[in-house]
Amino acid sequence: MAQSGSTFNGDSILSYIESGRHYREIHSFEPSVGNYAQLQTTFNRLADEGMAGLHAHQQAVGDVEGFIAIESSGGHTLKVGEGDEQVAMTTLDVLAARLTPPTFVKMDIEGFEPQCLAGGGNLIADFHPVLAVCAYHDQDHLWSLLLQIQAYYPGYRFALCQHIYDRAWDIVLYAVPENRLPIGSDNVN
Repeated sequence: MAQSGSTFNGDSILSYIESGRHYREIHSFEPSVGNYAQLQTTFNRLADEGMAGLHAHQQAVGDVEGFIAIESSGGHTLKVGEGDEQVAMTTLDVLAARLTPPTFVKMDIEGFEPQCLAGGGNLIADFHPVLAVCAYHDQDHLWSLLLQIQAYYPGYRFALCQHIYDRAWDIVLYAVPENRLPIGSDNVN
């Protein structure tokens, strides 16, 4: 199962599916009404093409359950934690108890990644999903996210990679449990 943070319109999920990778279920979380409508349109189109197991949730994912402010007109750069719209928020730990625990978690939450990781500390410690966490929203995220993840589970190997090669600042921190690395992957620290 794959889970994702704020998914905007489903473009990353579409790329994942088009790459030919396998999945059992994909759960996507988008708090914005407008972005959620775009995500639903993408999922409906994929369902019409025979893709199953795609689930859209209109809520934020963070460090507590409750409600949080978002910018209602944020588009793909939606900020969680500030703005004019109140939305429901849950945590990765709550979701992992309610759904099948994920094997892969992708986060691009415009700087809210530390809070989302904090809400998934038990999931990370107990189930060790592969993590792809955007680390370019705040300068210290290049190291603080790695240290935060390592505190939950020290068995990860890490790599920083560009998500989009012509935009050097789109850095993603990949955390892969050692037992899930391909044989001969000594280049991942």
